[in-house]
Amino acid sequence: MIEVREAEPGDRRETARIARRVNAAIQKVYQVQSSGSKQRFASTKHRQLVATVDGAIIGAAHIAHHGERTHLVGLFVDPDYHGCGVAGHLVEAVAQVARKRGAKRVTLRTVRETGNVHVFEQLGFEVIEEHETDTVQGAGGALLSETSMERLL
Repeated sequence: MIEVREAEPGDRRETARIARRVNAAIQKVYQVQSSGSKQRFASTKHRQLVATVDGAIIGAAHIAHHGERTHLVGLFVDPDYHGCGVAGHLVEAVAQVARKRGAKRVTLRTVRETGNVHVFEQLGFEVIEEHETDTVQGAGGALLSETSMERLL
């Protein structure tokens, strides 16, 4: 059974391991071209939730609150658990936290070419904007699309 809880300081090593595994897969699709998005992530105070099965961490969500909006900064699911509903459990927990803080919507940004737009649409998000981006570059220098999405609460 998948459970979601607030991250604890002792979870950092395991969540970092999962993030490295996810990032290794993403790097097959694109490479970050500027440090702007990394700096935004590093400079934003965020809260972390973790998904577990039998006490083992299998996913994490990083969120930042901005008034009536909660931004899903990052969502990582161990590749061994893709397709098992982990992302859905994490997104529902994020929505619950957002509602408690008075947020009206959850937002996120993703690169369309990762296949994540479809996943997030299945979790109740809608595309609100999409444009070519110069912060990431695909294989062979291909231009990629950064997609902004939101889920109303």
